Amino acid sequence: MNVTILSMLHELNSFIDCKRYFEEAKDSKINSKNNTKFRGLVKEWREGKYDECPELIVQRITFLL
Repeated sequence: MNVTILSMLHELNSFIDCKRYFEEAKDSKINSKNNTKFRGLVKEWREGKYDECPELIVQRITFLL
């Protein structure tokens, strides 16, 4: 499954407000197939690593933008 930064931020937005990054993410070409760092973040999210602190994964994802 190919996940984009925008789709990931949309999912995270239900836990923490991150709408301010949507425009920037919309222009990003980064996805889980072409960026290993982002792929790792998606994997960690699915494994529950950021369940207690979704702010941290938002910070790490937006750093890639």
